[in-house]
Amino acid sequence: MVIGPIANDTIFDTFGIITSGVLTKSNSMQLLLIGPKYEQIALKSEKAASQLKWLAGRVLSRDEVARYREIVEAEQAEYQKLFAETMVKL
Repeated sequence: MVIGPIANDTIFDTFGIITSGVLTKSNSMQLLLIGPKYEQIALKSEKAASQLKWLAGRVLSRDEVARYREIVEAEQAEYQKLFAETMVKL
């Protein structure tokens, strides 16, 4: 099992900036350190998967889903703002 940050579009975009030569690797690291941090769990073997135990589940209401979407949208807007501010500074 591997637990770590999600390699989302932000990470790929930042690596594109690094390889284009627009920013140094050091400056690019500043971009990777902003924004929300999401983690993922990857099960890399049948043995790891066999260790899982179902504990509980629930169905989210439409209102709950809408609230979670609003949270993600707000996080994304804040990230875009921080990204732009950081790019101006660099």
